[in-house]
Amino acid sequence: MATPGVGPGHWVYPDYKALIENDPIYQAALASIATGEQRDASTRANTVAALLYMFGDPRQLTGGNASMWQAFIAQHPEMANDFTDAAIAAAGSNPYSYLANTALTQNQSNAWGGASAAARGVLQSGAYLDALRKGQDVYDRSLYSGTNTLLGPEGLSGAYKTWADAWNASQAARRAAMGEAATREQGLYPPTWVEDPTPGGDGGIVVGPGNTGTPNPHGGDYYGGVISDTHDYYGDTSAPPVGENLIPPPQYSPVPMVGAPVSPKSSHFNPNWLGIE
Repeated sequence: MATPGVGPGHWVYPDYKALIENDPIYQAALASIATGEQRDASTRANTVAALLYMFGDPRQLTGGNASMWQAFIAQHPEMANDFTDAAIAAAGSNPYSYLANTALTQNQSNAWGGASAAARGVLQSGAYLDALRKGQDVYDRSLYSGTNTLLGPEGLSGAYKTWADAWNASQAARRAAMGEAATREQGLYPPTWVEDPTPGGDGGIVVGPGNTGTPNPHGGDYYGGVISDTHDYYGDTSAPPVGENLIPPPQYSPVPMVGAPVSPKSSHFNPNWLGIE
């Protein structure tokens, strides 16, 4: 019996893709990972709902603050389903939200300033109008600061990063589980070496176009219609007859390395040897 990987022959590989996908240990690992991913997504959604409830309805923002909110949504599509109508409605109805308190403070300040100015008879004076402008500036700055806090690392960006770190860890766990399953299945079902026919080596019949059906008297391996008296290989390539197509020698497959079998017809490693995209 020939040594595997030496001489004419080829490796026959099991369907590793199917074996891995049906590996019970691998399936259990994937189920556990998927449960963790669902838990992480649920935690993110609950955190988003809580942050919105404390802030208020972000759809009430205007100007640059509204632009920042829209930009955040566009840059974090994974969180789109977290901004549910129910979560936003609850945030808008919270009388103690940041937006509600900020608006209440501004209204009370304006009302007090107006009453004070009227009592002093200066309601229409430039000093009162200047005080209103200053109050509006304080309100705008407060909204800008609050919106940045909502979208920053202590708010929605932080919730996203926590989830993204967990997601990346779960993907690494998936890859590790697949690698372990591949090693396990290759150990249980290694590739097998199958010998190819070797015509001519034992004085067999000449094969190929124009063959004479005559054994090679020198016992060499040969193909084609012309037997060489001097060459122990596939036909007399020094002067082939016109129109004769000599069959090229067979491809000898190298022994596959553990974890990275080679292609049966190439000495180069096949990176997709498991057949998994």
